[in-house]
Amino acid sequence: MSRKPILKSGLSLVVGVALCMMAAIPARAAELPPGTIINKANLDKVINDTFEGKTIKSMLLASQVYQIRSWGLQMKLRKTDIPKESKGFIEATKKYAKDVKFDPKTREVSGYKAGMPFPDIDINDKYAGDKVIWNYYYACMGGRTQYVPHSWLLVNADSGLERRQDWFWLRLYMKGRLENGGAKPVLDDSLVSKTLFFVTAPYDLKGIGLFTLRYDSSKLEDTWVYVKSVRRTRRLSGGAWVDPVDGLDLLNDEIWLVNSRPSWYKSWKVLSKKTILVIANSKIVWNKGAATPAEEFPLIDLKNWPHWNFSTVNEWEPREVWEVEGIPPAFHPQSKRIIYADTHYPAIYIAEGYDKENKLWKYVQYALGPLTKANASQHGAGTVIPSSNDDEAAAMAITPTAVYLDFKRRHASNHYARLWDLSRNLGSNDVTLGHLEAAGK
Repeated sequence: MSRKPILKSGLSLVVGVALCMMAAIPARAAELPPGTIINKANLDKVINDTFEGKTIKSMLLASQVYQIRSWGLQMKLRKTDIPKESKGFIEATKKYAKDVKFDPKTREVSGYKAGMPFPDIDINDKYAGDKVIWNYYYACMGGRTQYVPHSWLLVNADSGLERRQDWFWLRLYMKGRLENGGAKPVLDDSLVSKTLFFVTAPYDLKGIGLFTLRYDSSKLEDTWVYVKSVRRTRRLSGGAWVDPVDGLDLLNDEIWLVNSRPSWYKSWKVLSKKTILVIANSKIVWNKGAATPAEEFPLIDLKNWPHWNFSTVNEWEPREVWEVEGIPPAFHPQSKRIIYADTHYPAIYIAEGYDKENKLWKYVQYALGPLTKANASQHGAGTVIPSSNDDEAAAMAITPTAVYLDFKRRHASNHYARLWDLSRNLGSNDVTLGHLEAAGK
């Protein structure tokens, strides 16, 4: 009896088993190169690949996956580049952080002068979330005066760009601002900041805006609004911090992602410490007088649906963040907010807003960029002007563009900076209610 058929069938069995075992072993993840663009077409293919040693899946938020699959978001990868804060800010943190006190009963902070109030946060601290937000509240932009003329691009997912509005923004910090090379902080015992925020064009909206006094206490802010129909300013109620900003897809509370005193929320809780993909090295690129809006505002993809996404001129990089859940008071229109704040600097990249049924409703993301000599060059007609005491890179000092998405309305407001000027030597008399009144005339 011949054994050849037996040997043949046995060999086939071995090969078949081997092939089955090989099929069961997942393919080795690839390390994606910088410049890779993640989009709907390749998301499933690259989801388990790595970038700088971490899987794409681990670095994507659920809200970002939703936007890639359903709203055309594309993410172009770049190498992580983490600049340092300015020397003055670092020295102020070392000098003054020891004097900062957190009261667990009131969740209020006292003793802040300049720099980062809580440079060393322990994830196991019950109040770690509060301290992350207090860092941002006091030290966002390093206490620099912010003069930012910018445009809002109002976008409908179905029809594209609806309208452009030009706005004026000026925030003068009355606490934490460093003068004369960072030798001495500006201190005002009663105020944290004074802010002017109003429309400059088109004419039918000119002057509409806000003047806000932010107190360094749990006292609610004093806010005045310009009423164009009567050409007068009117003082708003103390609850104006949760009101919508007229004509835009954002609440007063969502300006700069978080625009309220941390203790006004019921709680801030750290959910995790993780690495996600963010835009952290963007630059101002504004082409004044360009033939089309898409050419004038190239950081936003106005050409392609849904017309509000960041264009691939912006690049995404891995950054370690605090994931923090904020529970606002019951009268707030959102049930909770999840924010993603850098673990190195007082910077927030992303905020997610949830409706009363705890469904994702709003998504806010800022494309941030460091203040460096390279970034202080001319880009189109937009110029970044550093302050005189910026002796080295100042991390997260500018916001070239941002997107405020309202998924329910299928609508967005894109913030687009035309200029960042951090050099102005202003005083308290330069930011007043009178300036808001004059803006509408």
